[in-house]
Amino acid sequence: MEIIERINASVVVTKTSHGREEIILGRDIATNTESEAGLAEDRVNQRFTLQTKLLQRRYVKLVQCVPFEAAQLAAEIIARARALGIKPADSIYLTLTEQLAIAMARTKHHQPAPPRLVFDLAAYFPRETGLGIWALDLVAYRTGITLPQTVGEQLTLTFLQAECEDTDTELDVVLQVMHESLHIVQTEFGYSPNIHSAAYLSFITHLKKILPSACTIINPLRRMTAR
Repeated sequence: MEIIERINASVVVTKTSHGREEIILGRDIATNTESEAGLAEDRVNQRFTLQTKLLQRRYVKLVQCVPFEAAQLAAEIIARARALGIKPADSIYLTLTEQLAIAMARTKHHQPAPPRLVFDLAAYFPRETGLGIWALDLVAYRTGITLPQTVGEQLTLTFLQAECEDTDTELDVVLQVMHESLHIVQTEFGYSPNIHSAAYLSFITHLKKILPSACTIINPLRRMTAR
């Protein structure tokens, strides 16, 4: 493994033996950029690869402007999301890092919290909502900063938008279709599902899988009517 760029003492870009560039995060991992020995492996916290050079350049520029904790926490939260089966686009590394940096700074300076959402994300996206709550707990544990609950909702939205990014799917359409589907189940069949049950999670998972196909029809119609 070769260190090809030292962003700062805690963020480096390396090249693997397969020629792939990899971003590595860890507190004070880069003590010497001249050799492999300069990377303190025992301090490596996260490593990941971004799919395009443009994203990598934008990420490298961003991490020079935000506290290292924001980049480290974002990478850990994204790793947790992928372990849960959530598949956000690579742009999540930029948006989540910036979002956490801003939220932590606003909380430190006692600035107003974001407003509450008008709809209940937990009913439609329990897995992503749980991730948002977990992220708040992680930030509090690592930094001592207690972010408002509404920040967790915003983090959930960020992941949902990143999941939609690689498909021609608009988040408001997803929310509308899921809301109407649940309404049909409740009104036509007289059944109110337990949103914490495995059966409900299975239903939501299958519904989300067919949404990209549905949106290939819905989105063009929306654009036509908006003209």
